[in-house]
This record gives sequence, C-alpha cells and structure tokens, in this order.
Amino acid sequence: MKSAQRCALFGLMIVLAISNGALASTITYTQLSFSTPVPGFGTGTDVTVPSTATGGYTFGGEFCLNEGCAGGPVSTSVDSLLRLTNLNLTCNSGEGACAPIDVNFEAQGATGPAGIMQVNVDLIGAGSASGFARVCIADSSHICSSALFGPESFSFSFANSVTGSAIGLITTTGNFDLLGDFHIDGLAPGASVTLSNSLDIGVTSNAVVGGSRTPEPSSMFLLTAGLGALALLRKFRTSLR
Repeated sequence: MKSAQRCALFGLMIVLAISNGALASTITYTQLSFSTPVPGFGTGTDVTVPSTATGGYTFGGEFCLNEGCAGGPVSTSVDSLLRLTNLNLTCNSGEGACAPIDVNFEAQGATGPAGIMQVNVDLIGAGSASGFARVCIADSSHICSSALFGPESFSFSFANSVTGSAIGLITTTGNFDLLGDFHIDGLAPGASVTLSNSLDIGVTSNAVVGGSRTPEPSSMFLLTAGLGALALLRKFRTSLR
C-alpha cells in the first residue's frame, strides 16, 4: 500500500503542476522593429540599434523578446515578455537643451490564443527626465492613432524618476501588432537617460478577471484528474487504519 500511496501522491503533484502551467500560453512575433529616432528591423525575437547620433542625441537600444535579449536584465521564466532595454539616450547638443524625442518600437505579427489577455507595462530606468510610456494593441477589431491612443492602449507618465507602470485587459482575435512609444520631454546638454534594466511589456493569456484566473478547458480536466488522485490517496490511507 505504501508504494501505491507514493505513486498516487507523485501523480497528483505532476497533474497539479501541469494544470498550473496550462494557464498561460506563449505568444510569438514575426518581427521586432524601431521606427524612430533610428529605424531598425530585426527578427521575431530581437532588434538592436547601435549607438547613433541623431537630432542632437546619441541613441542606441535593443527591443527583444525576453529569451532573445542579447543582454540587460536577468532573464525570467516569462518567455512572452517584451523588453525595451540596453537603451542609452544622451543629449549632445552644444546649443542648449535637446528637443523632445520619441523612441517608437513595434512587435509585429503576434500569434497567440484568442480571448481575454492581461497587459502589464513596467518601466525601471536611470536618469532624471519627464515623459511617458505608451503601448497600444492593434488588430482587426481595434486601431491605434498616430499617438498610439486607442481602445486597447496603456500609458503612464513620469517625472524626474524614470519609472512607472500600467495594467489592463484586452480582448483579441489571437493576431495583433503591439506598438510602443517611450517619450522624453527633452534633456539638458550632457544629460542621459538609460534603460540598463528595461521597459517590460507582458501580454499574458487567461488574464485575471474578477480576481480569479479563467482556466482553460485542459486545465479544468487536469484539475479534476488531480482531485481524483487525491481521493484515491485518501482511500489508501483509510484502508491502512
């Protein structure tokens, strides 16, 4: 009986672990790119712009899918996490302050599960500046304006400390483009803003709705199987008494 108990308990642990993991689905992209201040096109996991002089600034940065990032922040287990990272923006103007500047980036051709998703945008940067970060999701049912406003856009402003966050829910058909804007109101000569950490953008399926996750059918099946294994374990314990 002890051997049967161990098997039932081990089976329960595996089933519950699989059930928990089934709550999230991976999202893939066909191409990541920068449009301003310096155009850059990459793969579905990474695009890098080397340090370049533009508009009185020196700009360089990377936009990547977490596991495709060349460097920067420590990797996480979230393989659908997008990151604007390894960014440096320095005002090199010798004629007063540099003008406002936008770093625009896109994750194109996303493929993922249809339905409700949760979007998390988190910024941890260094330097002193004011500006905002904004992300907009565009698909066959939703469009984004040139300023990235739309029914499925998320933004926050910052002043002095280059940090902030936004969170919300979207409903997609499973295919979409993600557009982003990291805006700085301007910098004094010699001043810099860096994202040695990153602007993180997480799009997660089966988002929290009403305080609880909405499980997939497969998760419900696995959970039922897990409860069945638990009942079997209890029966074995009772027979030993």
